[in-house]
Amino acid sequence: PQLHMPGGGVRQLYHAMTPDMKEVLLRDLQDPVLDMAIFHAHGADDVQYLLGDPPAPMISDHVNAIKAFLRGKLRQARRRKQSVEEARQYYIKEYGIPDAWFDGAFVDSVKIADSLAALRLDLYIDDIRGITPSPRFVMFDECFNGNYTAPDYVAGAYLFGKGNTVTAVANSVNILQDI
Repeated sequence: PQLHMPGGGVRQLYHAMTPDMKEVLLRDLQDPVLDMAIFHAHGADDVQYLLGDPPAPMISDHVNAIKAFLRGKLRQARRRKQSVEEARQYYIKEYGIPDAWFDGAFVDSVKIADSLAALRLDLYIDDIRGITPSPRFVMFDECFNGNYTAPDYVAGAYLFGKGNTVTAVANSVNILQDI
């Protein structure tokens, strides 16, 4: 009932509201008047996905985002012990991608730059540990954030961290958020 009284309120955030959504959330999660947070997005054991690619106002921004995506697909193929060349040829044939768009996929400086860009987009366990979350209750409508069988998991970072969270509702398996 206090929601509609002076001092009460609801704030709804959407990932496309700002390219700085991670910073907005990190700040808002520490607001001492925040009692409850509900996340409705995608997740994994160690990350709450927020943004995806940031808005791209120029064509060159779109092209650079695609190049980073393609480099990531080649790295993913290598991690999964799949053929990197087959992955490359799939995208070239299926989408008419120029071969040069894969350049740098395994160059250390490019890998580091891609990793740093990705870190700015989502909330990771270390981000949560670096703040003092205020909400006493957090609901994670996100896959795997509550995977207590993992050595480390997002909901645990809120519950067992230095903040005020005492209750979390989270999923230990994948879910379909839109049902």
